[in-house]
Amino acid sequence: MVLASVLVRLSGMGLLQILLDDVLRDRAQDIARGMGLDLASAVRMFLHQMVSENALSFRQNMLRLRQSLA
Repeated sequence: MVLASVLVRLSGMGLLQILLDDVLRDRAQDIARGMGLDLASAVRMFLHQMVSENALSFRQNMLRLRQSLA
């Protein structure tokens, strides 16, 4: 597995660096581009939504989630 880095500039203050599989990054970039976004903007939108809902903005089976993070 090759790791890729995604840098996300957060409004006002910081920079978030995310390390992920390069295939996952490339697929996510393609989806974001298809919606007229860059990947950093899509990640910022996800974080804003998570904060506003005080939860993840999607429902996920916890077992599948744990397996994907392992």
